[in-house]
Amino acid sequence: MAAVGRGRLVVAALEPVVVPAGFNPPQLGDDELDVVTQIIFCAPHDVFSARHPRLPQANQQAAGGACVDLVIDVRADGTLARIDLEELTVAATLRHVGLVTEGDALALVEGRPLSESLPVVEAALRQVFSTDRGSRSSAM
Repeated sequence: MAAVGRGRLVVAALEPVVVPAGFNPPQLGDDELDVVTQIIFCAPHDVFSARHPRLPQANQQAAGGACVDLVIDVRADGTLARIDLEELTVAATLRHVGLVTEGDALALVEGRPLSESLPVVEAALRQVFSTDRGSRSSAM
């Protein structure tokens, strides 16, 4: 039951950001020991690549059928375990597009309670999926 609550909390905070960015509604699951809850948002690779060509995950797979996954893991104690975008941390993705300060801030919330980490994650995802930055970002 606690896993469901952790998952719903993450979904409530992040779905309004990632679904408009081209991702499908999430899949939720937890491991057999209820140690980690995993939330996965999947974007069709072609849609993701068209919307977010500046990101390193774009155009990395064959066209059609493949997904780019945003994976969030939350530990049973309610702390953020990881946030990856197609096997690259979102913090590294932010740094890749010149948002070094934001990437560093996001890296610091790993291991922090969801109440502290989710606002930072939400803000980071808004930045990384922003369509108004074009192919170049303005580094801070």
